[in-house]
Amino acid sequence: MYAKATHLQFRPGTTEEATRIIRDIMIPSASTQQGFKGAFLLRPDTEPDKHIVISLWETKAHLLASHAPEEIVPLLAPLDAYIIDCVQDTCDTLLSLYNAKSS
Repeated sequence: MYAKATHLQFRPGTTEEATRIIRDIMIPSASTQQGFKGAFLLRPDTEPDKHIVISLWETKAHLLASHAPEEIVPLLAPLDAYIIDCVQDTCDTLLSLYNAKSS
């Protein structure tokens, strides 16, 4: 399994709208692409304007082939104005432990 880790820092006052775009538009779109296995949207307690988006892919080829479909590109455009810094990394997943128990 492969992962794309994206570290984002948003301009103050834009974090809520940026998070909504990632949560409601970007991740659902990614979930329709071949090889998509899941995603996490993380925000450190100590830095509310910083986020980490981790998307999981079956193969490196799936990860590299992933892209935003043309119909959602205009919906993602506002993110450019909200982002101060963006660093992406492609990672080989060496270990994955996830234990989801129903309550």
